[in-house]
Amino acid sequence: MPKYPLFKEFARSKFAKDSLLYVASSLVVGFLGYLFNFFVSRKISVAQYGELQSLFAILSIFGVYSAALGYFIVKHVSVFSAHEDKEASRDFTGYLFRKTKKPVFLGLVVFILLIPFLSRLLHLSDSVGLIAIGITIFISFPLVIYGEILRGWNKFFVLAFISIISAIAKLVSGAGLAIIFQKASAISFSIFVAAIFGLFLSRFFSRKTIGISREQKSFQNWKEKYFPERNIRKTAIQIFIFSAGIILISNLDIIIVKNLMSPDTAGYYGALALVGKIILIINLAVVAVMLPGACADGYLGKRPSSKHIFGAYSLVIVSSLVLILLYSFLSSFVVNLFFGSKYLLQANNLWLFGLMSFFLSLVTLEANLAFAKHEFRVVYYLMAIVIAMVLGGAGFHANLREIVVVFSAIFLLGYFAILSLNLSRNGENKNLSVAAGA
Repeated sequence: MPKYPLFKEFARSKFAKDSLLYVASSLVVGFLGYLFNFFVSRKISVAQYGELQSLFAILSIFGVYSAALGYFIVKHVSVFSAHEDKEASRDFTGYLFRKTKKPVFLGLVVFILLIPFLSRLLHLSDSVGLIAIGITIFISFPLVIYGEILRGWNKFFVLAFISIISAIAKLVSGAGLAIIFQKASAISFSIFVAAIFGLFLSRFFSRKTIGISREQKSFQNWKEKYFPERNIRKTAIQIFIFSAGIILISNLDIIIVKNLMSPDTAGYYGALALVGKIILIINLAVVAVMLPGACADGYLGKRPSSKHIFGAYSLVIVSSLVLILLYSFLSSFVVNLFFGSKYLLQANNLWLFGLMSFFLSLVTLEANLAFAKHEFRVVYYLMAIVIAMVLGGAGFHANLREIVVVFSAIFLLGYFAILSLNLSRNGENKNLSVAAGA
């Protein structure tokens, strides 16, 4: 141990404890998600299961504004937390609710107008599931505000508790809907139920954390202390584009497959991708713990802590390789355990889905490090990955293996490109005021 001071320092750090807590909670949530898919996949056809996964992907893609809002919140609240400034957090919360009212309403209207187009694009059996997705997107805005306040204040135990309760709500409601209706569109309402539980709990705990009351009035003192108005607007646009890139590279694959390949193939892809992305879910927990501290360092014009980067990479690599080996040697067992024998036809490709998720995890990790350092040129790299996914999917989709290999290669090349960007900027220091908002 003494020969490895960085490892020793990391092992004793709060970051390590929070990471392990959040990873453990992600495993619990993942297990509950497994039970959800275990039950649902046996109640509906392969084609209907592919439809359900495409609906969930639509939720993620059209939740880009919520994701951008989340990054925007944690970028600012992490600074307030570092200064133990609850008043600034309260003022900032009021600001967020005022500023998001119009975009939320406009987004809901746009989504409703797009329902017929999306239904045709994905070859859905009906549009009811899209209605459920639209309602859930609407609910997600206050949920994100309250939840990201908790993350900015490093309340990872509370976030873990909320995630587990929401996953239980999704499991129970999804199982009930699957028994009654046996259709993807009906089962998609389980996401809405989970969002309601998450909203109630995150609202309660975030208000308790920063001391919001019903009589609380919002002021703008936080701007004067930390962030100039002009920089807030610039940052908001940059964060939106960054979030769009992160969301698209994580969810566009199932949309491409659902559009280009047969319903059954899309069903196989959705099932195997879901198992493969257990790797991504675990690794996103590590990134979520790393981000607030990295953003606080970035605000001060400093590089993210070497200890945190080392710890994040160690956890990502170890967890990914363990699961990829599991998927390689026990593919049929894992697929049969999750989804049943009707999915075993493509089980031998499971390790490729794990590898794809590992490469995607690395892209996400380096992209978030760039985000924390205010290196927003990373958005060009993310958009290049998105374009490559569309072109690669259009040109190479003869079978399931071919399209997974193409996506994996794109993610790996994207990772090295973003890593090069970050390494080229490591020696540069930024002015504090510029770093805070640029």
